[in-house]
Amino acid sequence: MWQEVSPTIKSALLFMLDKPETKDCHEFLVDAVIQFKPRANDLIDLNIIVSPATFKRYEGNFYDFKGILQSAFRRDHHVVAQSIDISTDWNKLEILSSRILPTPTEWEDINERQNRLIKQAEDATDADSYRNIGNTARHLLQRLAEIVFDPEKHTPRDNDRPLGPAYSKNRLWAFILHKLSGSSGNTAVKDYALSILESSDKAIALSNTTTHELNADAFLGQSCAISTITTVHLVKLAYDRPDPK
Repeated sequence: MWQEVSPTIKSALLFMLDKPETKDCHEFLVDAVIQFKPRANDLIDLNIIVSPATFKRYEGNFYDFKGILQSAFRRDHHVVAQSIDISTDWNKLEILSSRILPTPTEWEDINERQNRLIKQAEDATDADSYRNIGNTARHLLQRLAEIVFDPEKHTPRDNDRPLGPAYSKNRLWAFILHKLSGSSGNTAVKDYALSILESSDKAIALSNTTTHELNADAFLGQSCAISTITTVHLVKLAYDRPDPK
């Protein structure tokens, strides 16, 4: 009969593995269900159940992890893991309805940052990695604002918003407002401009929330990545428009 190891044993296991040489194994086990089945003479069988995302992420490390676990149980709990099985519950698999794709731009730095953001969103498995998505998204949008915003050209008349390097949201707002200012008579374009500004604001706010949210999860991380890539796309569309005369 399979039994789940006690919280004390799992905590002790995680504590002992929380060091550089076993860091991957530690992260692998954080959200795992660890079961054991007793055998005679201090022998046990182990069954490790992880999420599908964790299973995929660490699939190439299973052989090493089994060796680490055998050593840890022998050293710290005085039992021998005769067999160790690692599995997942495929019924818990969550797949995005559509894959996040980057927006091609002429700025190689922005393209690389988009790819990094998407890779993080695909590989993230815990709160720390979801928060990293927010951090990458925020810096991507800051860099995008640095590229497209020209203070001399894009600062609005009677401007009352700070437009320094730290204010990427305001810089993108000023840039887009300038690029679409020549379409003031077109209601549809006005509405589109507002949607761009709103999307930019929300993407940056969401990236900040994701970065500082202690309980960041897949929904928050993936939403942040999607809204950030969408903002890149909208800014690119505005950038490709001719300057108003």
